[in-house]
Amino acid sequence: MRKAEVEVIEARRVDDFIKFPLDLYSKDPFFVPQLNREMRAYFSQKNPFYQHAEIKYFIALRNGKIAGRIAAFVNSRIMSSTERRQGSSVFRLRR
Repeated sequence: MRKAEVEVIEARRVDDFIKFPLDLYSKDPFFVPQLNREMRAYFSQKNPFYQHAEIKYFIALRNGKIAGRIAAFVNSRIMSSTERRQGSSVFRLRR
């Protein structure tokens, strides 16, 4: 198994986070790319989800190149309405 470094991304690296699927699926004829402008709005603080959620973005680097991305989040609105303390994550990795 190949190892990758993982780092928390800062605001200046959000574009790298957003554009990763374009590179990952560039050779897949069935891939429908997202609209970058729409993704920037989705991942910006203007998204209403940020009013009640804490989100951290990570990128995995292998040999200095992005090998994956992970978004981990905790939705305080759900946690306050249930007794379970939970979070979720979404990720994509290059093999």
